[in-house]
Amino acid sequence: MNKDANKALWRGYDILDGEHQVKRSTGEVVNSITVQVPIGTIFYTPEQQEEYKERKEDEEQKKIRRANNKPLGEFCFMNSKEKYKDVSPQTVTRLVYLATYLPYDESCLCKWGGKKMVKKDVERVLKLSRASFFRFWKEVNGKYLYEREDGTVCFSKDFHRGRIEGLQGRSYYQKVYSKRVRELYERTPVSRHKHLGYVFQMLPYVSTEFNIICFNPEEEKLEKILPMSVDGFCDAAGVVAEQRARFIKAYAAIKFTVGEHEERFCSFVSDGLSLDKARIFVNPRVLYNGHSWERVEILGAFADYKQHSHDIFETAIFEGYPGE
Repeated sequence: MNKDANKALWRGYDILDGEHQVKRSTGEVVNSITVQVPIGTIFYTPEQQEEYKERKEDEEQKKIRRANNKPLGEFCFMNSKEKYKDVSPQTVTRLVYLATYLPYDESCLCKWGGKKMVKKDVERVLKLSRASFFRFWKEVNGKYLYEREDGTVCFSKDFHRGRIEGLQGRSYYQKVYSKRVRELYERTPVSRHKHLGYVFQMLPYVSTEFNIICFNPEEEKLEKILPMSVDGFCDAAGVVAEQRARFIKAYAAIKFTVGEHEERFCSFVSDGLSLDKARIFVNPRVLYNGHSWERVEILGAFADYKQHSHDIFETAIFEGYPGE
């Protein structure tokens, strides 16, 4: 190693010998790691060693997370920092559904067989009336969807399937799982697309680890989570008090099939004393980017086992407020 390169590598240190250096800022004598390579010897400072250790731990955590979440199936990414308030809730739902038609590492929508979609294809896939599709297209054209010169329809960077380069994937994007999103969309009446959309608009408040709607979504300790109540959720969604019972009850009908049972899109978990203050969990089979989706499934108790009428873990799980 030449002298100039050696100075650059050890900036901030005085070299005592090949294995020991003095850190100028503290006077501490530290050890380096030496690695023999074909062109000579490379020295790694304590800071470089720590960076390497953190990088390896992060890579290991990613491997564990991928393995744990594999049962959830294929997914696409949705920008979780965007609130999508510039479009209606039902439009957000339709965008999320369309994102499941993104091919890997491409922005243009594709039908089965790999043929790229044009505007007419998008209209057929969404299964909307002509008037509803016109309103949808007017909202998203040039913002979230755009047409290329050849007529093919592509997504903006807010939706993506494939590698996320140059961004903090867990912090800025949520994983949305294709199979359940499609089933939800296809089973949910058009009039209730807005209910799905209200939740998708709340992505900036969905806990990465626990899928609870809260005020500190990046917190990794359950006991420190600051949950948003049903009242808070309704306030954010713009639902007036007189309509809240009907609004919450509508979520009871939004379900999908898992094996031989059905699960709810959201669960409202109460201590049994005040349903207004119930906590809202989003089913991790629909969206999740944490380490243990099964833990979330236990916390949220999403399964709708009709043969069981008792409370789960003495927690009140309800399908809506009494009455309408």
